[in-house]
Amino acid sequence: MLPSVLKSVRRVRLSEFKRFESSVLMISEKSSKFELLNEALEKNKTVFDLTFGDGATTEHLLNSNHKVLALNDSSLSITKMDELESRGTNFVGLQGKFSELPKLIEADNLHSWVQSCDAIVVEFGPLKPHFKMGRGLDQSLNEPLDLRMSNEGPPAHALLANLELNSLTTVFSKYGSVKSSKHIGVGIIEQRYLNQYIRTTKELRDYVRKCCSEMELFQGPDGPQLIEENIKKVFLALRMFVNNELNEMKFVIKFARTVLPHNGKFIVFLQTEKEKKFFEKFLFEESNSRNDQRVWEIEDKTELEDGTWMVHVTRTLH
Repeated sequence: MLPSVLKSVRRVRLSEFKRFESSVLMISEKSSKFELLNEALEKNKTVFDLTFGDGATTEHLLNSNHKVLALNDSSLSITKMDELESRGTNFVGLQGKFSELPKLIEADNLHSWVQSCDAIVVEFGPLKPHFKMGRGLDQSLNEPLDLRMSNEGPPAHALLANLELNSLTTVFSKYGSVKSSKHIGVGIIEQRYLNQYIRTTKELRDYVRKCCSEMELFQGPDGPQLIEENIKKVFLALRMFVNNELNEMKFVIKFARTVLPHNGKFIVFLQTEKEKKFFEKFLFEESNSRNDQRVWEIEDKTELEDGTWMVHVTRTLH
C-alpha cells in the first residue's frame, strides 16, 4: 500500500539565481540539461532514469559515477541499452511504460535497486527517437496524424473521426487549453458529414488555421501569432490524450513518493508550460490528499533555451 502524505509545503529556492535579472520565472542561461543534472545530483548516487530514449541522459549519469536503472519505451530500439548493459554492473535496463515499472522490478528481482534509489529523472512528452517515427509528433512535417508514442490505443486521426462534440471540446480544452475549442470541434464534425476527414498533420494545421482566421478573437496584429499558438495547443491536447500522458504522469509522481528517501531528488523535464502546470498540480494534489509527514519541496524551476522546463523537486520528511 502506498504511504500517505501530509499537506505539502511548496517552496521555490531562488538564491542560486541571484546573478540573473528576473521577475517571476527563472530563465536559465544554460543550454544543456546535463549541467542542471550535475548541479542537482551529488556523485555516486543510484538514479532511476525513467525515459531512456536515445540513452544520452543515462550515459551521462553513468559517466558521472552514478548507478542507473533505466526504463525504455517498448516501441523504441534497445540497441543502446544493450550496449550499456554490456559495460558493467552499474546499469540495469528495463522496457515498458511507467505504470508497468513495479511489475518489471518484481519480475527481475530489483528490490535492492529500489531500496538504494537516491534520485529519479524523467522527461515527459516525446523523446528524440519518437520524432523519427513518422507519426506526426514533429508538427513542422507533413506526416500521418497518429501522435502515438507507442503502438497502443487509437491514433489521433481516429479520434477526430469518431469523437462526439462534447468529447472533442473536452479534450481540446482540458489537455491543451485550446481557445475556441467548441468552434473548432463543430467544424471537424461538420467536415465529417461531408466525408472530409483530417488524416495528416498538414490537414490539421490548415484546418485550425482557417477556422481561427474566421474568428474575431484572432484578428488584429497579433492574430497570426495567436493562431499558431492555438495550433500547437491542439496538437498538444491530442498527443497527451492519445498517449494517456496525464495518468502516466500521476503514476510517476506516486512512484517517486513511494521510492524516494528523505532528501531524494525528483528531476523532471517538461516540454511546455502547460505540461509544467499539470505536473505541479498533480504533485501537490497527491501530497495534500495524504495524511503523513511527507512533503515535496520545489528547489527550483528553470526554463531552458529551447523552451523546455526543468523542475527540481526534493522529497522531505518532517
